[in-house]
Amino acid sequence: MRPSIVADHLKELMVIVDDKPQPREDLSTRERTLYWRYHGYFPNEFARAVADMIAPKKFISYDHLQNVLTYE
Repeated sequence: MRPSIVADHLKELMVIVDDKPQPREDLSTRERTLYWRYHGYFPNEFARAVADMIAPKKFISYDHLQNVLTYE
């Protein structure tokens, strides 16, 4: 799989709390804006970052509009 600059940056900006990706609490205003911009404009890279963060669990799906993560 090719490297993704957006997915790699997202992994630095997010945490997964209660099976939902969220921006980290300590982000600056600029970083928080980037997080939501990535969420809105790059859904595939966003899902890839989520899948990478939950490894070794098996990623099933990520509903971008409802922010629902499904994995085994």
